[in-house]
Amino acid sequence: MRTRSAAIALGLVIILTPLFFLGERLLGDTWRQPLVVPTLEGDPPDGTQLFDSGTLMPTTIDDVVTFTAADNPVFVAGNVVISPGAAVVFDPGTVVVTVEFASIHVYGTLTSRGTVEAPISFSSNMAHWNERTWSGILAHSGGQVSLTHTNISHAAPALSCLPGSAVTGTAVNITLSLTGLYDESDNCVLTDSRIQTVADGVVSVGSEPTLIDTIIDAGNQEIRVSTPAP
Repeated sequence: MRTRSAAIALGLVIILTPLFFLGERLLGDTWRQPLVVPTLEGDPPDGTQLFDSGTLMPTTIDDVVTFTAADNPVFVAGNVVISPGAAVVFDPGTVVVTVEFASIHVYGTLTSRGTVEAPISFSSNMAHWNERTWSGILAHSGGQVSLTHTNISHAAPALSCLPGSAVTGTAVNITLSLTGLYDESDNCVLTDSRIQTVADGVVSVGSEPTLIDTIIDAGNQEIRVSTPAP
């Protein structure tokens, strides 16, 4: 019995050994090398910012301030307030970046005058996708916002027309936002614009915005109309 088992084992060795050397000649001896598991780059650490130098936008603006492409990027590091009677102008090619939950509150005037060749952009400065949400541009009572060839991304909502405000936008492109436009004003107009959102394109409370040749691509409702709370 042992002799037969030994003979079988010897036979297997004789058969397999040539196959082993043949495989080594064809494939090389890479099988001898340790297994290498590729390292995948993960998400950046929390708090990592895309830009670390630029021009800081004051948290309170009481005068007339103009930002140009030479100031890029313009940082919004928190809640910025444009006071009544004050004005902020963004010239063509200006890049505005924000921290998480930042916002621009307009009680005076905000003008974003981009061009086809040099649009203006408002977006998050946070590298981690989970920290990119900010609160957008909010036009309050008496506030006036004028946007031309302007891109807004990562905001929730991107643009708010609050009661008593006046907002006009031409060639405005809103993307990567939870909600594109929030409207409670009778003077909220978008023309030749595009809204691409994760949730609702437009949320209208008590007053519907005027949308002229504007495309809405929403994850939920294109326009959601709500009744004001009593």
